[in-house]
Amino acid sequence: MSEVEDGILLKGSGHRIHCIIPESLEEGRLVEAFEHLVEEGRNLLDGAEVVIDLQGRPLSIDAWEAILKHLILPGGMQVVAWLSNDPATQALLRSAGMILENRQRVSKPPQSGCKALMLPRSLRSGQKVEADGDVIVFGNVNDGAEVYAGGHICIWGRLQGLAHAGCTGDEKARIAALSLEAVQVRIGSLYSVLDRGGPWWAKPAAVAVQNGTIVLRSMDAF
Repeated sequence: MSEVEDGILLKGSGHRIHCIIPESLEEGRLVEAFEHLVEEGRNLLDGAEVVIDLQGRPLSIDAWEAILKHLILPGGMQVVAWLSNDPATQALLRSAGMILENRQRVSKPPQSGCKALMLPRSLRSGQKVEADGDVIVFGNVNDGAEVYAGGHICIWGRLQGLAHAGCTGDEKARIAALSLEAVQVRIGSLYSVLDRGGPWWAKPAAVAVQNGTIVLRSMDAF
């Protein structure tokens, strides 16, 4: 076990590392802590399989971006699972297609022939993204931007543009967003026009097909 001065713990050895990000570490210090960790633990982290433990920390967009841009990508690691004690964070991780680990076992990864496309940025008006599998956007999909996925779509920010999940015809695909602000969403061959005054507008929501109709649900029902 090793501990950096920021309080982040690394447990394990070889190709299986348990990275504990304590909830006591202030969000404003995450970037600095991650940069320090990557610099000091590069030989340990590079190429290693890592389980990231968030403890009870609620996972915000800023924290997500810090973990992705300043820990996972520069650290050269492979995140094989996540740990969290926070129910809302667990729901968000599941909606993003992440593998959750509990204290007894690791859940099986989703069965899919295509890896998820992960975009660590927002999409501006006029930008278009297409993928055969799932798409995860760590940012906003602004009005005028478009996302087409053969699988699920997860937006860790505002969804204002067009999202078409299961665009090759898969009506089991779903859409999740931290703030649903899109006038229209599409799944498979179905589409729905959303009411700006509806109960899910500008709220965390999941979109799915049920009995041939597009329905909106809470994120934890994704």
